[in-house]
Amino acid sequence: MDKKSIQLAGEYYTMAKLYEKGITAVKAPEGTELFDIIIADKKGLFGGLPIQVKSSEEAYVKIKKKTKYHKENYFKFSIGGKIHKIQGEKFVYVFVNINKGNPQFFIVPVKDIKDFVNDYEWCDDGNWVQFEINESEKNKYLEKWDIINQILKKC
Repeated sequence: MDKKSIQLAGEYYTMAKLYEKGITAVKAPEGTELFDIIIADKKGLFGGLPIQVKSSEEAYVKIKKKTKYHKENYFKFSIGGKIHKIQGEKFVYVFVNINKGNPQFFIVPVKDIKDFVNDYEWCDDGNWVQFEINESEKNKYLEKWDIINQILKKC
């Protein structure tokens, strides 16, 4: 798949999962800078929670040799330099590993991403940032849709 198709697949997979969970999801207009989806619950009582979706056709990385930064297998997603523009904590990233049509969803609060970026600064002139989830920590985020509900209640 080409890059645009991978991104769209991730966004629509995410929207389908949100609807399945009873959360109303609306795709942002093309070109919206900081988010791809905005959500509310079915009653419309909570809303305005932006979600940035980042997708990869195959995000899982098996390391061949341990390094300072990589001591175990991990999932890798490019997130871009816009992370520095996001204010506050009412923002969620959904990382989608397309995984040959069997998507895996990692739901990550923006605070965790900012903490990771500040610790490692995976940047190239501030334009590109990479977020990684170690194999041993994947269950902290994998299919953790409750993270969205918790943040939605604060909106």
